[in-house]
Amino acid sequence: MKKIILALAVSTSFIACKSTTTTTTATDPVDASVTTTTTTYTTVDGDLMKKDGTIVVYQNGAWKPLEADRTLENGMIVTKSGTVKKEGKEVVLQEGYTVTKTGAFLDKTGAAISNAWDATKEVANDVAKGTAQAAENAAAGAKDLAKDAKEGAANAAKAVKEGAKDAANATKEAAKDVKKSIHEATK
Repeated sequence: MKKIILALAVSTSFIACKSTTTTTTATDPVDASVTTTTTTYTTVDGDLMKKDGTIVVYQNGAWKPLEADRTLENGMIVTKSGTVKKEGKEVVLQEGYTVTKTGAFLDKTGAAISNAWDATKEVANDVAKGTAQAAENAAAGAKDLAKDAKEGAANAAKAVKEGAKDAANATKEAAKDVKKSIHEATK
């Protein structure tokens, strides 16, 4: 019995030192021995988060804007723009996500993200694919616009040419009428 109490005391102090909150609740109203344990992270000084598009650092119980790039305990670097760098790899911190001062990634709920580098890489690839598709669409649209502009310019030139011909013919007819009038008047 003493060993169980000692183990409970040690585990409780270990959990407290890790700055986490553990909640145990009975999930089966018939059998109270069935429980679910949820562990969430409690923010500590030095943690960083992307909040409202800005990288903030937790200091003295409050979130403050990050003033300079920060190197974490594991050598990871978090920049003011939200780029997280480690061993030549880079990821961009997503809105609401946290990087602890020890370099662990947490989602918006405070749950640990074990594959943050891979997940962010997948998001970056998706963004790159979307950007490439948007560029292709823009190029196709520009090509169509240039074609339409060329056709429009050709049509405008044709209309000006026809207008000039019509004006020349009208002038010719007017000159004939004047010449005819002058000829009749001099008879």
